Amino acid sequence: MTKLDIPAFSGPLEPAAINAWLGRCEDSYLAWSALNSGQVMPPQLRIVLAGLKLEESNSSLWWSENRDVLKQLSTWEAFALCFKDRFIPSGWRLDALARFYNVSQGADDFRSFVATLRVARNTLGSAGLGYTITDSIFKNHLLFFAHPILQLRIRAMPNLGYENLKVDTLIDVMATTWSSLIAEGLTKSISPRLAFKASSASPPVPTSKPAYPLPDLSYAEREALRSVGGCLHCRLSPSDAAWKPHIARECPGDVKQGIPPRVPRLATTVAVVGIPEGCKEVYLTHDNPGVTDFSDPNAALIPKDVIRPSCVDSDSDDSDY
Repeated sequence: MTKLDIPAFSGPLEPAAINAWLGRCEDSYLAWSALNSGQVMPPQLRIVLAGLKLEESNSSLWWSENRDVLKQLSTWEAFALCFKDRFIPSGWRLDALARFYNVSQGADDFRSFVATLRVARNTLGSAGLGYTITDSIFKNHLLFFAHPILQLRIRAMPNLGYENLKVDTLIDVMATTWSSLIAEGLTKSISPRLAFKASSASPPVPTSKPAYPLPDLSYAEREALRSVGGCLHCRLSPSDAAWKPHIARECPGDVKQGIPPRVPRLATTVAVVGIPEGCKEVYLTHDNPGVTDFSDPNAALIPKDVIRPSCVDSDSDDSDY
């Protein structure tokens, strides 16, 4: 008689890993039954064999403390339910769904974004009806939660045939386009290996060479940044970790990129001068560059320092973007 080979469970204690292990246990028993025709294994023995394979520390302790009760269960399904009730939170399905929809590329590399999104989708694989992420949902999330410039470049492709694209095909197209954007200097990416080296290395010594001013943005980049509520001064958007809510004219800058904050211009202070009796106060405007009103016989007596501008010139370049 062939031995029943139950896979070991080493964690993590997450819904996807737990459901996957229970599924492999059931598949192992089906394979054993096929190789041992006519043989039936008591549920209690299956439960014991599975319990002995719980190698993750918390699950192993749970088995040790409850094995007398667990060995009395009448069915394998009852054991699987006890295991899930102990280690899977009751609201895990909504939590997993929220994690999926919270995934966005931001400043990450595209491949890392895809990997994170796939893990979130796989977690929902055993959540049941109503929580399944179809290929269409996955495609839509992949495209519209990608980097804004990457999204615009994909949408601008002629004859894309998006409705007929397979998930893997869309990933390949977006990965190639992302590499092109990096090569063109329209965006930047750091590989996980380089990011690890940078984080483990000693702090860099500040240099006197500033990174500001940054190169001009193209029209497409400006529109992409505007569409997500970003700032054209610091080039950050609400999806970036360093983002602080602000408008461009009050931008706090970005120390890491060497971008200085924008200090609002102060209006020129005009001292109030007393007007001698019999003199007339005239405001200097664009239509009235000097003293031209001689309807008052005393107009010529107006001292120059009494003539004051009617407004302070505004900074035409200081916009919200």
